[in-house]
Amino acid sequence: DMDRSIRKMLYRDKSIGDIIIKPTIDRIWTWNRDYDLKYDFSKSLIFEFAAGANAFIKEPTIYPDKSTQEWEEYKQEVWNDITSGGTMQRYNQSFKVTYNLPFKKIPLLDWVTVALSYQAVYKWTASPTSIQLRMGNTIENSNQKQLNGKLDLKTLYNKVPYFKKLTAPKRGGSGRPSSRLRGGAPPPPDDTNDTIEKPRVNYAKIIGETVVKTLLSIKGGSLTYSSGYGMVLPGFNQEPELMGVNLATSAPGLGFVFGDQRDIKWDAAADGWITADTILNNPYMRKSTESMSYKINADFLGAIKIDIDGDRIYASNYQSYFRNGSSDINNPVFQEFTPMDGGNFSVSYSIIKTSFEKSDSANISGTFATFLESRKEVAYRLANNNNSWDGEEVYDSLAGSLYPRGYTSTSQPVLYYAFLSAYSGESTSQVNIKNPFPTFPLPNWRVTFNGLTKIKAVGKLFRSVNITHGYRSMLSISSWTTNVNFKPEDPGLTFPNSYNYITKYDIGIVSIMEQYSPLIGVDITMHNSLSAKVEFKKSRKLDLSFVNNQLTEVTGNEVVVGMGYRIKNLNFTIGNMSGSSNKNKNFKSDLNLKFDFGIRDNKTTLRRIDEVNNQISAGAKQFTLNFAADYMLSQSIQLKFYYNWTSSNPYVSNQMPNATTSGGFSLRFNLAQ
Repeated sequence: DMDRSIRKMLYRDKSIGDIIIKPTIDRIWTWNRDYDLKYDFSKSLIFEFAAGANAFIKEPTIYPDKSTQEWEEYKQEVWNDITSGGTMQRYNQSFKVTYNLPFKKIPLLDWVTVALSYQAVYKWTASPTSIQLRMGNTIENSNQKQLNGKLDLKTLYNKVPYFKKLTAPKRGGSGRPSSRLRGGAPPPPDDTNDTIEKPRVNYAKIIGETVVKTLLSIKGGSLTYSSGYGMVLPGFNQEPELMGVNLATSAPGLGFVFGDQRDIKWDAAADGWITADTILNNPYMRKSTESMSYKINADFLGAIKIDIDGDRIYASNYQSYFRNGSSDINNPVFQEFTPMDGGNFSVSYSIIKTSFEKSDSANISGTFATFLESRKEVAYRLANNNNSWDGEEVYDSLAGSLYPRGYTSTSQPVLYYAFLSAYSGESTSQVNIKNPFPTFPLPNWRVTFNGLTKIKAVGKLFRSVNITHGYRSMLSISSWTTNVNFKPEDPGLTFPNSYNYITKYDIGIVSIMEQYSPLIGVDITMHNSLSAKVEFKKSRKLDLSFVNNQLTEVTGNEVVVGMGYRIKNLNFTIGNMSGSSNKNKNFKSDLNLKFDFGIRDNKTTLRRIDEVNNQISAGAKQFTLNFAADYMLSQSIQLKFYYNWTSSNPYVSNQMPNATTSGGFSLRFNLAQ
């Protein structure tokens, strides 16, 4: 794709004097090239390659007349740039290989699906031409390895005749013997003299089959794992030619352009691929991301559906400034300045053991008190695991007791692990203190029960009855960095004017989110189109800040009661102003009525660790009432009446109670027909 545009502008001379004004010429000549190759070596092995180059054609500054010798020189210079591929601005390259393991061809393993993939990306970006010789260009590569696995357990169960029989749906029928024989004759009376022993109920068999059915209710699952790494190297003074590699110098190497993460900066500097200019101020970076997620699906007798899932994401970013540290650019001495690690982390977690703990009238939380009490035991566990601790204790004035030197009551690792122990409900002696990033994601779940209508008495009253419950919790560290003063060879160093050891990681805020969505929800629909729902939702968010040693707790409780009714085929007529019945407009459609009433209680509590102070900083109790009625005047026109009322009573004195009311009607015209 080659695009050339020329704009020539000549200003008009309006003065009396003879002033020569030359035309102004703007020229842009771009050349974009895209390459795409996809080849299936087999149904299981797929190869993909794509590349794109963005270049511009460099034209001489002077744009001569076509009748002059300069025009021939101009054309020759332009053609030379075209035949060399133009002046490169950007080059992108992507390479991907996908392999599906051939389990489908193995009868015993055809219920397993596994796919492996490797993708590599390479980018070359030019600096502005005015500084390109001094600052060089920027190259970047990345790779991602991914595994996708899926288990279809229903296919596995069907391979075993006994399991297949247990999981097969039962045929319809009342299951009761007919009260009359064929032909209308009544059944013969029981023979009182019959001495044949009737078969006994095999309770052991019933219990055994129930247990097996419960185990077979797990229908499938999936697992996804991916790891990605990347590198950014600024100051690169070579240009790509074939597949991103410079043919003359082989820079930066086939390994780099296809995702190899070997650290090449020192070799690149030694080979002269990095600019020696000391003003280079773009950072050298190494990135990594690791993620894992799993899902499990269960269906018990078609009545209880359970979805279980978990997620974990760990991302890190190493950054430093790699440049010539010598003032002599002819004899450069490359050095690495201010290295620093950082990243973020999140994992599905569980604090269900403390979900229903309540604060007293003074806003004092029992779990928060446990958190404060747990610090001492955690501190001694950390000290005993640190070879630099010599058994010395210091008096902690904030806690009012002795603590091991290096781990006082306000030490970051002490607060972190005590926080996890208290709010997860795990014993202080059992909580893992060796890794601040939990390795396995705990399960979240959602349960749906819709089997009540299978009971004949319930099925006569209700068309559907759905009971739902869901739980979700997540532990996250939005940002972490490494302490530049931390030395692995000397973990006994302390912060200035402090007894606390310098920690490897500097964490700002740790957050735990918990949601019951809903804790319990009931949604019913009757045969007469009357529907009703009741939901109770509960949420909590905990933010532990190590900057000011403060825990912010945001809690929410919500109850929603709703009803709905559909009046089918409602007729009404709008009369004509002239009184003629022939011109009356008749309407016939369903009238949908909906009513919701909700109560939501939000509260934000600040809990100061140093001062043992608990104070509500925000929140309110809110009441809502919503009513709506809609009617379709035609296939594309909807008439809706609504009424909304909200009342809020805040918990803090600097906010006033308020109430809002709104109502009216809307006429919606739908063009998507």
